[in-house]
Amino acid sequence: MKYNRAMFSEADLRRALPFADFTHCNLEQGACGVSTDSRTIEQGNIFVALRGDVFDGHKFVHSVASSAAAIIVDQTWLATQSAIPSHVVAVPDTTRALAALAAFHRNRSATRIVAIAGSNGKTTTKEMCTHILSKYATVCSTQANENNIIGVAGTLLSIEPNHQYAVVEIGTNNIGEVRDLTLMTRPDVCVITTISEEHLDGLGTLQGVAEEELSLFSIMQHTAHLVCNVDSEFLQPYANAANTTTFGSSQPADIVGVVTLDPTGNTKVHFDYRGQHLAANPRTVGVAAGLNAIAACAVTVALGLPLDMACSAVDSYEERIAAGGYGRMALDKADNTLLLNDCYNASPASMKAALQTLESVSQDPKVAVLGDMFELGEHALDFHQQVLNEALSFDSIQRIVVLGEIFHRAAEAVQSSRISKAADHVEAAALAKEQLKSMGTCLVKGSRGMHMEKVIGAIKEDT
Repeated sequence: MKYNRAMFSEADLRRALPFADFTHCNLEQGACGVSTDSRTIEQGNIFVALRGDVFDGHKFVHSVASSAAAIIVDQTWLATQSAIPSHVVAVPDTTRALAALAAFHRNRSATRIVAIAGSNGKTTTKEMCTHILSKYATVCSTQANENNIIGVAGTLLSIEPNHQYAVVEIGTNNIGEVRDLTLMTRPDVCVITTISEEHLDGLGTLQGVAEEELSLFSIMQHTAHLVCNVDSEFLQPYANAANTTTFGSSQPADIVGVVTLDPTGNTKVHFDYRGQHLAANPRTVGVAAGLNAIAACAVTVALGLPLDMACSAVDSYEERIAAGGYGRMALDKADNTLLLNDCYNASPASMKAALQTLESVSQDPKVAVLGDMFELGEHALDFHQQVLNEALSFDSIQRIVVLGEIFHRAAEAVQSSRISKAADHVEAAALAKEQLKSMGTCLVKGSRGMHMEKVIGAIKEDT
């Protein structure tokens, strides 16, 4: 969880946690900072003992007792203890208690908060919003893609008095998560980037995805400024809501944004807004990055920043490859081969956008190395077949290398000489290099759990 210095007196804790048992708590001097990690706890922190599938913070309660100003524990754990530290607060659910502390801290802050939800592009839109706003103001934002209840709580707790804006990414993979995170965050401006198939194991159907994501708008429509992508049929009903800024590829959107790519795939966005014709040139590759830039610029306009200043700021945004080797459509090279590193994650919609980007790049030959897409429910095979058919529709993509059990089954169903099945990352790289012959363009993409950056590493070896 993100480092923070949120201050809490005992009176604050009692207001934030009205459901808690303070029988064993004596917080005389207050607390500074909330921590969930016993390894990094600092003197005077509140320690929240979280429980997960593979960890239990209660194992470390006694070891942090001398450092923590207060320790929040589960009531069931407390009932099993004979020796109890003098500054323990007992609650029914420590994760919910952490969320309540974050909501309390957010509600006493004057910082303007942006919430970003959606099926695709959340993290890049969040990074672009943060980049733009940081040029003109002090900003805190979600770290990496920490967009679940613990990550969002950490972001909210990290808000300090000097922060003018906080940019918070809201994620979901089960029904009700967006609702809970929205109620915790209470944003001033909110945007839903797109709605498409995602996390179907938990959300069921595309309609289920829509209902889940749209809860951000349905809860906040009367109190927040909505930023609405009118190119999405699911979002169009909110286009005429009060305090709404719309964006899309054509009028009557308030902000019209059109994405074009140059022969090397670099992104350019053309804006039409209130008679102004503006352009932005982020240092990114692909259509998806351009769409994210439009959403980010629309958010900043909703916050009151002129569009020309947003465009100027986003020009210096650059998509970088993470320390772990994965990128969000980031450019890389192996000698004369151009590598489109899109290994961060994958869904049917983002796969199709990535393939469109590969097709637009002029450097031949072209190869797509695709890894399985996860959490697509009972129709997973159909979605993988759709992606393969999309790839085959582009004649310029000479070879499609697939990795993963679902893509292998999809390849058997589709049956094309242009599709090759790889048993592992090394073989996928070898098949790609065989076609590329030290030149051309190679897209590498798959779900995070497929670790497709290993293919990038193998392609780079001995080239």
